[in-house]
Amino acid sequence: RTAEDAAEKAESLDGIRKHDEEEADLIKVAEKEWLKREQFARQKIEQLKSRRASIRSLQRDERLIRRQLELNNEEIRHIRHEKDGSRSNSNAPKQQAEDS
Repeated sequence: RTAEDAAEKAESLDGIRKHDEEEADLIKVAEKEWLKREQFARQKIEQLKSRRASIRSLQRDERLIRRQLELNNEEIRHIRHEKDGSRSNSNAPKQQAEDS
């Protein structure tokens, strides 16, 4: 009877061992998949950081360009104002001469 009990225990232990090995294999596969996903997520994070930096750079460039446009428009208004002022000054003596 003890030989049969020992054989049953050996079979039972063998079954447990096989089950544990299968679980270990599944865990290894899951771990590899998780590592792949983690690596993919890290790559995506780096891509997003890079895009965010690019967006910030573009926004900074946009602000600089808009400011330069404002300065250019101010300069154009100033030049036009001076030009209009010189026209009215050059017209004034003619008007006085015509009036006399």
